Amino acid sequence: MDEELLRESKAYLAEKNLTVSGTLERVLSEMAASGFVEKVAATLGKKLEYIGYDQVPARRPKGKDAAKVLREARGERASAISR
Repeated sequence: MDEELLRESKAYLAEKNLTVSGTLERVLSEMAASGFVEKVAATLGKKLEYIGYDQVPARRPKGKDAAKVLREARGERASAISR
């Protein structure tokens, strides 16, 4: 392993109160979980596609405006309570 990389990594992790071994264990665990999810998707005939947070809003299904629906529901509730 690159000693300089290890030294820099340890310093960075120490600033965040993390350890190399703990971080490595978490990363390996996430990799194993990701592999499991990919196998399940393949078994179901699905293809996983990883997207960035900036792409989420554009890919959301189009439909009703949730904020508007909620405002209307609250208005109906308020008028029902005041009767």
